[in-house]
Amino acid sequence: MKKSLLLVALLLTACGTSETSDAYKEIESYEECRMAGGEVFFNEPHECRIFGDVYFENVPKAKFVDYGPATGYYASPVGGGPYPTVVLIHGQMGLQKDVWAQARGLAKEGNVVLAVDLYNEQKPKDTEAAVVLEATVAQDLDTAFANIEEAAKWLSLQYNVTEEPARFLGGSFGEEWEQRLTVLEEGLK
Repeated sequence: MKKSLLLVALLLTACGTSETSDAYKEIESYEECRMAGGEVFFNEPHECRIFGDVYFENVPKAKFVDYGPATGYYASPVGGGPYPTVVLIHGQMGLQKDVWAQARGLAKEGNVVLAVDLYNEQKPKDTEAAVVLEATVAQDLDTAFANIEEAAKWLSLQYNVTEEPARFLGGSFGEEWEQRLTVLEEGLK
């Protein structure tokens, strides 16, 4: 069926009818290209080619990166940008799958994101272990904020970002945490 649709579209293109240009205008996304029988390439990101145009799958690029003091989860939109940056700070349970999903969601919305790891790759197994790790971070806020500042600097060096300072989103470690985060944000401007 797909081959038949593609053949009809190609024949209409060769004949120069207005129906082809109308059908062509309807293809605006990767999914529509696939449905119209376009040729799919499983590069990173996936792409679909039809009528000389290329459509990319709207799945952000994501991977773990070493940004200096720790390893974080990096997510970026497909395309050249420039995009605003976000330093994503995990909550009590650490840099887990839900934070990865949040980073990818922010990237899909057009942000370059680095989710920091304030627990030094330790993964709490339950809430009790998470409370202990959270207390460790609270006892050494200087190290935590140095980590976050390095993440913001690392993001600013990426090729596809705006010159605007990074925004900070996420985890709550108390009132002192929020005050120091505000000071850090002002210092980056």
